Amino acid sequence: MPRMVSPNEMQAAAEKFMLDGRKPKTREDWARCANFCAGNAARGLELEVTKLMNIIFQSPLEDWDIELIAAYQQKMKAGKPQ
Repeated sequence: MPRMVSPNEMQAAAEKFMLDGRKPKTREDWARCANFCAGNAARGLELEVTKLMNIIFQSPLEDWDIELIAAYQQKMKAGKPQ
């Protein structure tokens, strides 16, 4: 069963692992954080989790950015056992 984490915990982990602890500043930084969130979301919830994180943290990414990132992570998870 997946472990539930708060949005703040997820964002802090994304910053730690994807940005060496820095706060996101550029679109690329935000995309890296979104990729982390989608990759760590439960299967089937990649899009919803990443959209919600985008709203909560006021990311400059567009909906289509989030959709592409979530679709990529869904595809990557498709070949892995649950």
